[in-house]
Amino acid sequence: MLAFNITVILAQFSQKIEAIDTWGDRLLVGTSEGALLVYDVRERVSLIDSHKAFAKKPIQQIHAVEKLNLIVSLSDGFISVHSLPSFTLRSVLQKSKGAHMFSVDTTRSPVGLCVGIKKRLSIFQWDGNDFVETKQFELPDQAKTVVWSDNSLCVGYKKEYNLINISSGIMSHIFPVNKSSPTANRLTGLDLLLLGKESLSILVGLDGKPSRKCGLTWSEPPVVLGYSFPFIIAITSKGAEIQLLPGPSSDRSNDRRMQLQQTLPAVKQGRFICDKNDIYIASTSQIWRLVPVPLLAQIDALEKERHFDEALLLCENLPDTPSSSSSSSSLSSTMGGPYEDLSGIKAARIQSVKRAHAVQLFKEGHYEQSLGYFAELE
Repeated sequence: MLAFNITVILAQFSQKIEAIDTWGDRLLVGTSEGALLVYDVRERVSLIDSHKAFAKKPIQQIHAVEKLNLIVSLSDGFISVHSLPSFTLRSVLQKSKGAHMFSVDTTRSPVGLCVGIKKRLSIFQWDGNDFVETKQFELPDQAKTVVWSDNSLCVGYKKEYNLINISSGIMSHIFPVNKSSPTANRLTGLDLLLLGKESLSILVGLDGKPSRKCGLTWSEPPVVLGYSFPFIIAITSKGAEIQLLPGPSSDRSNDRRMQLQQTLPAVKQGRFICDKNDIYIASTSQIWRLVPVPLLAQIDALEKERHFDEALLLCENLPDTPSSSSSSSSLSSTMGGPYEDLSGIKAARIQSVKRAHAVQLFKEGHYEQSLGYFAELE
């Protein structure tokens, strides 16, 4: 099933791309020479701003914190904070010396910043003027990846994942990692974490406990993962691989049709994914944009392929009503047809998928479950 259309939006960079992020409808590109390039990506992609002296060394990581009008970046072992839209330097966090990674949580109040420094995590909070360190946690090894999990931090090392309670400091083991580098993603809006173990991605709750009957199996251990509901995007040496996020009752163990949904071999050199708004994949010299296939077309395909749980998940993601009249055109594009009564479309599609699922269960001899679904439809 085709989930995304892909286009090259930027190619043949003269500088090596080291980091990407989005800021509204703009794409931020950090380079090996410490430059920050700003592109307008609304229609025709164009360079609208260039900050050649943004950092003295390669920009290893950038994150636009739109709710605070800030950019947080990592370069030369320090975390820097710049103002938006001026891009002026506000501060360099001296207590971040030796940093090799960071993670921002904008769902917290105040906004939280976790910084990995050798075998330590430092927690900072926004105080209205700057990020102030509030806690430190000593680690058994250097963190390879960190994601916020409500009042905890999920930390991936080269041999295991741990969950650290921020309030108590209690560290609990999730599961081991053997050979591949750990990958950890928080799936926005679903209260789920996606943790990598070799060629498998495992879904766990924010408490670190498994939340699905099955995981996602890739052709090889992914370099990095991204998420665009209801799809997980993995970058491997073979390109991008795209799979459906399994529903709560899905069991893919004996159904190869539900394994790999789409492959994009063109992006086999990909190293970074930005999935905050639109989906962007970057190599060191090129950037691609992934454009989702309209929701209704995806639901039609899922229903036809009997992926009913995933089709229902996608139905639930349909908008109930537009937020304003100006949103009609964008909703029409997303829905894949003329803008009408979205609440009616959503209800009708949910009923259609449930009815088709009930019929299929009856054909397979699951009569009691099928009749239960039909009763729900009455």
